[in-house]
Amino acid sequence: MPEGESFDFSKDLFPRLLKDKKPLYGITLSGYWCDIGNLTQYRQAQEDILSGKVKVRVVGEDRGKGIVTGEGVEIDPAARIEGPVLIGSYCHIGPGAAVGPFTVLGPYTRVEEGASVKRSILWDNVYVGEGASLRGSVVCSRASLQRQVRIYEGAVIGDGSQVDAGAEVRPEVKVWPEKILGRETVVHESLIWGQGTGRPLFVGSQAPGYLKGDLTPLQVTRMGLAYGASFKPGAMVGLSTFAGGAGEMLFKAMAAGLMAAGVKVADLGQLPTPVHRFAVRSLRLAGGCHIKQDAANRDKVWLHLVNERGHDLAPGAVRKIENLYWREDGRQVKEVQATTYFPALKETYREWLLSTLGDARLKRRPIRIALGCQGEIAALAAEVLQRAGADVVRLDFDPAKGWGAIQEDMLFFAAEIKRYGAGLGAAMDQNGEELILFTGEGRRLTPSQQQALLAQVYLEANREARLVLPVTASRVVELVAGRLGGRVERVKSHPGIHQEAMARVDGEAVPEQQHLQLDALAALLYILDWLARRDENLAGAVAVLPAVHTVTRTVPCPWEAKGRVMRTLISEEPAEGVELLDGVQIRHQDGWSLVLPDGETPHYRIYSEAFSQEMAEELAGFYERRLRELIHGGK
Repeated sequence: MPEGESFDFSKDLFPRLLKDKKPLYGITLSGYWCDIGNLTQYRQAQEDILSGKVKVRVVGEDRGKGIVTGEGVEIDPAARIEGPVLIGSYCHIGPGAAVGPFTVLGPYTRVEEGASVKRSILWDNVYVGEGASLRGSVVCSRASLQRQVRIYEGAVIGDGSQVDAGAEVRPEVKVWPEKILGRETVVHESLIWGQGTGRPLFVGSQAPGYLKGDLTPLQVTRMGLAYGASFKPGAMVGLSTFAGGAGEMLFKAMAAGLMAAGVKVADLGQLPTPVHRFAVRSLRLAGGCHIKQDAANRDKVWLHLVNERGHDLAPGAVRKIENLYWREDGRQVKEVQATTYFPALKETYREWLLSTLGDARLKRRPIRIALGCQGEIAALAAEVLQRAGADVVRLDFDPAKGWGAIQEDMLFFAAEIKRYGAGLGAAMDQNGEELILFTGEGRRLTPSQQQALLAQVYLEANREARLVLPVTASRVVELVAGRLGGRVERVKSHPGIHQEAMARVDGEAVPEQQHLQLDALAALLYILDWLARRDENLAGAVAVLPAVHTVTRTVPCPWEAKGRVMRTLISEEPAEGVELLDGVQIRHQDGWSLVLPDGETPHYRIYSEAFSQEMAEELAGFYERRLRELIHGGK
């Protein structure tokens, strides 16, 4: 055999022996033989071992029915295990998870709630998120598969690769090591070169991630280094988080990055989002990072960055931080600054709200309000409303439920509003950012009705003012503004652009628009004061508002196709009926539609509005069908 060269027995040695007329013999053995030359044979060998066709000793505890486990394995009683399977040491299998026959789980692998793994080989330290599904696949060490991922037969995920939530890897696709597949992407071809299918690090001014997956302390520290490097050394930056051990862990990781970049950290504690904005603004900090749980999904976390006014960062500032993050451009600092603690910020915010927005009229005419909240915002909101003069009935939501599940089950809350004889009902998410209103009869206001109501409240107090709204807001607001002599200024949907535009209109006075649109509790106080001044209930106020009907749709679209689809759609529409401020908005005789690419996931969002539900549905359906045609190569 030549030294230092590739030399194969069957391709090189045996033909040479025959050519040189050397003897070549064969022998038949009774044992098992499998030439593992491809992935199919690799999986088959594993299945043969599990089914007992191979005389090898599988190390572990035999639990019967073909289930063999290593030491320290945690299997939830509600999990379903069907042998033959091999579960390595210190694996975790969550409630409702299913591990099917001919599956191998390497040591320290986690299979979360509702996930399903069948006929698959997972190496060590693999993470399988909630609701994920694996069929006949191979997943190498340290790979992270987020919630609702789909991996099909013959697919291979390489070492250290990350498959984000909702992504799909089609049969026989090979993903090479250290790749990142973006959220809800569909991979049809093997991924060898580059970083992966790509996904934005930020959505607006916020960086999302999953606690049990792609959001690690190391990544958060990197974000702290990048964000800190965007300030001058010695600047003071506010940092707050959510309650619990995970919030504390991420707080410390972010603080470490900021401090390593030469930034002073202002410890603001555990705060709802509006209180964080207030603290950054009132303490005159250089900026802030609020670490918050997603209201709908507790495993999802957002690193929410704000500027010195407490507003979301503008796109240019976000790009700068993103570039610093990916380049890993750290800076050397002479001295690491100690953390400064700022206690009692919620109490300061409470007193500021009451002194700024509280009105004696509400005390003279108290309104009974049914209040539905979760977490720390519940106690804060109840105290503020009671001290402002409202008669508060607390109907706290189940703390174990996410905001999405709560919104889907509002019938009970609506019934309780009627049972307690409340004048109105108000539900807030745990971060204090979203407000949902109900009349005393338990009727939920639509988003367009609520936008019209807030416009009425603002413009009655600020005649002939400009009301700043994103392009996605209902056009009913223009009708309200027309009645009151006001004007509506439309801006891009990017939160940083929207909030800076509101600040320009509000000026240095009380930032009324920002309260009404960004702070659920402040908006509720404004509405209660407005109702008290008019001596009116919410149902009566809503009854006289203009009526419109809104429909929203979502259409999946690969990241790489978004630009082509948008260009084609624009070229098809007559120029006089199109606005291109953000996405493409098309005006029709009986309504309008806005087609907007989603910033977080590979989707398009369709917003359609008309004066009848039938027309709104028709407009939304038309653009949904057209998008699907364009995405799949239609003309």
